[in-house]
Amino acid sequence: MTMFRQIKRNRRIVAGTAVLVMVLAVAMMTIGVLADDGPGVFQAIATVAALALPAVFALISLDRRPSLLPGAVMAALIAGVLVLELLPLWLVVAIVWGMVARTRPRPAPEPRWAWFGRPLLAAVVAVPILLMFSHLDPVCTVTYTDGRVEQVDAATHGYPTGWRFSFGTYTTGSESVSGVTAQACSSDTVVWWEATVSLIATAGIVLLARRWPTGNQLVGPTQSY
Repeated sequence: MTMFRQIKRNRRIVAGTAVLVMVLAVAMMTIGVLADDGPGVFQAIATVAALALPAVFALISLDRRPSLLPGAVMAALIAGVLVLELLPLWLVVAIVWGMVARTRPRPAPEPRWAWFGRPLLAAVVAVPILLMFSHLDPVCTVTYTDGRVEQVDAATHGYPTGWRFSFGTYTTGSESVSGVTAQACSSDTVVWWEATVSLIATAGIVLLARRWPTGNQLVGPTQSY
């Protein structure tokens, strides 16, 4: 296989797996939103955007930034740890991207600070997810026998509020009060402003990745890349 054909094959592999991950993330979140106890629309959009960051890094690396691809590998592993349901997928993708990075026809030029810059960039993938759950927004609802559903004060059910990191866990229980069939509480929900802050952080991380130096900038305009 010629060098040119190998480069084209590697680019197709990276682009294909990145797009596949994005499509699967959107599909999974869409199914979750349609479920009765799934996340809200705002949370789903912000979550998909945050979890797609490793794939975005991989696509950006195809724009003359090959030294960014190992950073996408690290980010994929971090994203898999954040959402364990996606860990097998991200693990396979990370292995594929790692093999592509190792089989380049020639070593990718990289900045001197890449050894600590890549792990730092990969670590910030967790920031948008953390922002969504850093403020507790407990919600409790009561369902009456006539079908009415009302929201009640979560504090009366023992749920704390305020700034404290906590992933949402959902519980349900029966209510013995006359006229009430059941109550449902969530220890933490993602409201619109939390999703907005998370999306802003995601956009900032993408802009940061776009500032990763290109190969031409690293080797100089008079040298071939």
